Amino acid sequence: MMRRRLTAPVVLVILNMILALLVPGGTWALDARSRRTSAVASPPTVTSVSPDWAYNYQETGITITGVDFTATPAVMLGNVPLSDVTFISSTTLTATVPADLPGGTYTLTVTNPDSQSAPLANAFTVVRSGDGSLGPWQAMSSMTTSRSGNLAAVLVGDYLYALGGIDYSGETTILNSVERAKINADGSLGPWQAVASMNATRHSLAAATAKGYIYALGGKGGNPGSRDKLSSVERAKVNADGSLGPWQFVTSMTTKHMGLAAVVVGEYLYALGGNDGDAILSSVERAKINADGSLDPWQVVTPMTTPRQTLAAAAVSDYL
Repeated sequence: MMRRRLTAPVVLVILNMILALLVPGGTWALDARSRRTSAVASPPTVTSVSPDWAYNYQETGITITGVDFTATPAVMLGNVPLSDVTFISSTTLTATVPADLPGGTYTLTVTNPDSQSAPLANAFTVVRSGDGSLGPWQAMSSMTTSRSGNLAAVLVGDYLYALGGIDYSGETTILNSVERAKINADGSLGPWQAVASMNATRHSLAAATAKGYIYALGGKGGNPGSRDKLSSVERAKVNADGSLGPWQFVTSMTTKHMGLAAVVVGEYLYALGGNDGDAILSSVERAKINADGSLDPWQVVTPMTTPRQTLAAAAVSDYL
């Protein structure tokens, strides 16, 4: 039998393959002239940062996820070196973002001790506290019922309430249901829970709060099965545990309002605009809120200069 001798290039290829199997994580090269081997480490990769935003008034600990980190790399946020960098594993690092950074979105860069580095653009956002800017929006716990068709929402104490609307998830249903979620200290929401339902089904309604009561105004719906535009107003007392007492009708508005807005200023509840079934309204009316939460008769006041439907309104000092 004739034996074949392996040529030098073939031997080098086989040895490189063996070394790669024995020592993963690097690229091995066999020098045919010196008969020596050397390892070239793979560069790191950054895939995510958590959390990925913070207000600038305090230090924030972050966790950096990626691959091929080596102990212990340097981490930069923009041109700012981060402190307390800790090598957890080849895929995980922790570090601390300092306080008082300028607001904005930053690139985060990890540099291994061998000087190979990896940036992640738009990795972290610093929000300046008190300047009116917003941090990134985050999903919270979902309501128990889908609510379209201009539901109403109000805040009372530590609870957020959602009222009425239309549920399109099955057979189209105008809702009279109300649910609430507790607002936690970090701004997240607890699970939503059903509370006492309104007497009338309502969508495109307005809601406001005063003196420990939630008021539901107007909208479209009425009694189950109805599609009437409404002038009715009802209220429920907010109990200490966030539950609601039974809803009770109070004095109705002078005009039917669908897609209206409602605000409280001082002792008065105002209803603005909407649609009465015939026209979009510029009218505004108000009712005085009594100590027991009942309402005096509604009175028409100065109308807006422009008819408005599905509007929003707010009160600042003595202005609407």
